[in-house]
Amino acid sequence: MGLLGILKGLFGPPVPTLSAAEALERIGQADVVFVDVREPDEHQDGGIPGALRLPLVSGVLYERWAELPRERDLILYCRSGIRSKAAARFLLGKEYSRIFNLRGGFMAYARLADAKIQR
Repeated sequence: MGLLGILKGLFGPPVPTLSAAEALERIGQADVVFVDVREPDEHQDGGIPGALRLPLVSGVLYERWAELPRERDLILYCRSGIRSKAAARFLLGKEYSRIFNLRGGFMAYARLADAKIQR
């Protein structure tokens, strides 16, 4: 799907969002899975601890989406929140219901004073 899939994912029904502070509160909760849709070359800035890495642009998410649990909240993030919004819409189209986009992406999260960052 690549770029075309991302562009299609930017338009459509609203996607539930969480602020960076709300996401920070959810780290370590048993009913939450963080999904990092950034590409491998973006990980030098770190990531949210324990996040699954399923890059969107290179197509990994499109190949492995069925591995994601439906019974847990999925919090998706990228660098700024645009690609993760497209990824969230993709998963909503696959009938996942517990989907959230991290508003502002990893950049917003990393600005928090008490952010937990895995390097």
